[in-house]
Amino acid sequence: MKTLAKVGIITLISILGLQTYSLAQSALFVYKNENKGMGDYMCMRGMPNQQEAEYLTKQKLQELVNDEQHIFKYTSTNGKGYGIVLKSSIKTEDGANLAIFGGALGCKSYKQAENLALANLRKFNPEWKGKEYVVVLKFEDK
Repeated sequence: MKTLAKVGIITLISILGLQTYSLAQSALFVYKNENKGMGDYMCMRGMPNQQEAEYLTKQKLQELVNDEQHIFKYTSTNGKGYGIVLKSSIKTEDGANLAIFGGALGCKSYKQAENLALANLRKFNPEWKGKEYVVVLKFEDK
């Protein structure tokens, strides 16, 4: 009976360990409305699967900004790794400051994540010519 109990405990630990490993899906959605001069982001990590991460991230951002038209999926990953979100700003045509974001998920290091996020910041915001940004979120999804 003791052996059976040990096997049961080891099996339970293994299942919990596998469940923790599988919770490494992340998604990043961005809101960018140049007409209103508004920008924001939503990032979720540690989700059970990539589809749920994307769905919940988009849903929560829609609840926050109430403007589905200007929300887009920035990136998502189905694996573990380092993630980062960068924030900067640009001037809109009417002179307002618009928050813009760059992000990367599932990278092998924070440095790789930062470099990719910076490249994405430039890619998704070609009007951004600046070099200044701040790190607003930095994490490791295990």
